[in-house]
Order: sequence, then structure tokens, then C-alpha cells
Amino acid sequence: MTRTGVGMLGGEREHAQMSPRDRLALEALGTVRHYGQGDVLLREGDRADLVMIVRTGRVKVVTVAESGYETLLAHRGPGDLIGEMAVIDGGTRSASVVAVESAQVVVVSAEAFRTFVATHPQVVRALVSSITRRLRESDRRRSELGAYPTGIRLARHLLELAHRHGDRQPDGSIAITLRVTQRDLAAAIGSSRESVGRDLRTFRSDGLIANRGRTLVVLNVAALRAFAYGESTGRQM
Repeated sequence: MTRTGVGMLGGEREHAQMSPRDRLALEALGTVRHYGQGDVLLREGDRADLVMIVRTGRVKVVTVAESGYETLLAHRGPGDLIGEMAVIDGGTRSASVVAVESAQVVVVSAEAFRTFVATHPQVVRALVSSITRRLRESDRRRSELGAYPTGIRLARHLLELAHRHGDRQPDGSIAITLRVTQRDLAAAIGSSRESVGRDLRTFRSDGLIANRGRTLVVLNVAALRAFAYGESTGRQM
């Protein structure tokens, strides 16, 4: 099996946020903590007194409206820095971070992080680049909410998950290694669980996806991409 994505901050995805040397130097300033599936690492609205570097496992970044509706903003994995935006601007946490699976993180105090950044200009550049990418991604998702129906938004999100968290199987399908629920998918694309459920059933009946145990598998990447973007887009995973 072949992983389809590469890392961020020296981790698993495609954008390098910090050099391995800088990451290790930052980790040396902190302490290790362990979290179980479902544990809250950072809580929305709390004072920003620390940052975390994910060593193992994966977490999700979520916000919850007053109505109780949850929006899934992103997933983070090994090598990713989390909680830095509130520490940089001095505000409170704008989102919560929850462990999707067992995770090990390194916790660095806000004061130590600020001092480290002030003495490492290359880290400042990496942080600006990372934050800019995240803002662009957020803008793109917001623009898609009103422009496309649920099915297309869901197909695009599944392709993104397959790209970032996928294992290519011998038969050419891609198993999404990140555990995602129907609720997670709905929260990620701004839809209801009922609508997502209907589209998932359609994708299964059309032979685009399947469930193998608890693992969601994209069976026909080309066909799912064609549905999501159209035949002439030339998008590649």
C-alpha cells in the first residue's frame, strides 16, 4: 500500500511548515502529553497560553455555534503545529482541537514559543506561509458553500481526504486511513447528516466508494473527480 499524501512541518502532508531542525529545537522547549480518542486538546474560547506540536496521531479542529451546530475546519497530523494563531495575536482560542485517535503532542508555553519565533526569522516566514495557506483554504471552502450542491462538495472533500490521508490499494482504490463519521463529513462541508447520508448511498450504488469495516474507500478516483470537477478540469490527486 502507498500513501498518497506527504507532510507539513516535516509531517504527513505536502507543505513544509518548519524545517526538521527548527521543529526539533522547538520541541526541546516543551513537554510530552498523551491524549486518547475524543479528548479535547484545546478548547474554543480559552486563553491561549501554549502551542502544541503533534508527534503521533491525528486531531480535528472544530467550532461549535450557539445552536450546537459543529463545523469541522481541518484535520492535523504528525509534525503539525496547532494553537499558534491565538498565541501570536494574543486572543482567545477561535476553535477547539479534539483527538480523532490516540495522539502524542509536545506542549510549549506561549512565552517560550514567542521567544523562539523572535530569534528564528526563518520560522516567522514559515508561519506566515502556513497561515496564508490556511486562510486561502478557508476562503475556498466558504465560496463553495453557496456555489455547489451537497453532492459536489462531498465528492471534493472525499477526494481531499483520499489525497491527504489515503493508502493506495493494490486494486487502485484508495483507503482513507482517517476515521471520519457521517457527522464529520457533514460538519466539514456545511451540510446535514441526512443530506450527506443520501449522497453517500448514491456514491456507493454508483461504485464510487465503499465501506470496508470502518474504513471508507474511494473505489473509482477518476469517476469521483469527474463528478466533483468535470472531465475537463485536469485536476490530479
